[in-house]
Amino acid sequence: MFNKPEELIMAILFAIWVGLTYVLAAYTGVGISTILWVTGSTAVWAVAVFWLWRVGKLNAMTYPLALGAWVACWWCWFNGWAMRGGADPAALPWYTAWWFKLLLSAVPTVLGYFYEWRKAQKPTFR
Repeated sequence: MFNKPEELIMAILFAIWVGLTYVLAAYTGVGISTILWVTGSTAVWAVAVFWLWRVGKLNAMTYPLALGAWVACWWCWFNGWAMRGGADPAALPWYTAWWFKLLLSAVPTVLGYFYEWRKAQKPTFR
């Protein structure tokens, strides 16, 4: 599986990233189920992005989607953050709404595609 040293380095970096996600989610004081959900979805995201990078499919057209998917890994954290004080599920705050979570995931995706579009517009001199 790890035929090149950079593959091993990237796998180690992704493992560190998943570990940092666990620490950050645990530091915020949400419940253990939310912590494990965020960490598990980040681990699945890391495996998918690692595979895309390994086969050479993580390019300018796919990495903004990967950024948006990474933000989506934290969606359940908003619900856990709102419920940590034993709040009523019917009276959750605005940041737990589906439209806010979709908007939050769309921002890095749109910014990534905008960056790639601007980079393509600049003339290169050789």
